[in-house]
Amino acid sequence: MLDKFKDRTLMGVSVGLNDKFPYLNDELVFNREDTSLPISFRDEITRRIGVSPLVDHTLNFATYELHLKNLHPSEGTTVLFFIYKQSAESGLVINGEIYKGKHGNSGLFGEIYTISLSGKRVKYCDLISGDAILSRAKALRSEYPNSIFASRSDFEMEALCEGYYQDDPLCLKVFNEIAYYLGQLIGIIINALDPINVMLSDYLPMDERFMNLILFEAQKNVAVPLSRDLISVQKIGRAQFSPSLSGGIRLVSQNWISNLF
Repeated sequence: MLDKFKDRTLMGVSVGLNDKFPYLNDELVFNREDTSLPISFRDEITRRIGVSPLVDHTLNFATYELHLKNLHPSEGTTVLFFIYKQSAESGLVINGEIYKGKHGNSGLFGEIYTISLSGKRVKYCDLISGDAILSRAKALRSEYPNSIFASRSDFEMEALCEGYYQDDPLCLKVFNEIAYYLGQLIGIIINALDPINVMLSDYLPMDERFMNLILFEAQKNVAVPLSRDLISVQKIGRAQFSPSLSGGIRLVSQNWISNLF
């Protein structure tokens, strides 16, 4: 792969990983089948391609890029809240630096427990993850026979969002519940971190109605008044040049420049 760049100066390589691999001594590691010892992704990739890469979670790369894009590099805390298929996690940038925590587990806000609208004790990720949203929509079909989704067996998030924009009753019910839970969770994040920006991934509805519902619920859990511009939606999954990619490139470039001096 790198042969086509052999006549150029290679500043470095960044590798973004989607799965939540753990950190060990500030490096992402995995367990290979032929050994019980954790293997460094950086060391393994270096062995294979002959170049030592910068390896991190794509969510961290994206948060770093969006922090620098929207704010002064050294200003405050940025939170990028991302809805995955089975989880809900956040990337954190504090005063211009990616914050990983001692074991790399910072931002796992979806693991916090709450009481659902049905009175059950459940994790937020089991209420607002991609799979949870789709499962909830399917479970509501019989209650909303006039919904365009009442007779459908296949669901996609984009279709549900489009139904929300068109005031489909089933979609309104689903995303009103999501706004309730997400607003609660963002209230917790605000109380813990006092961020200057909480960014949501674009796998959720992006209109003002949904944002205002989230802000309304968040305000119930926060003592200070919240401004509308605190919460924003960023194009992550559908962007042609994703923040994850550009964030990785930016970090590699910065490391290369710093090593010159």
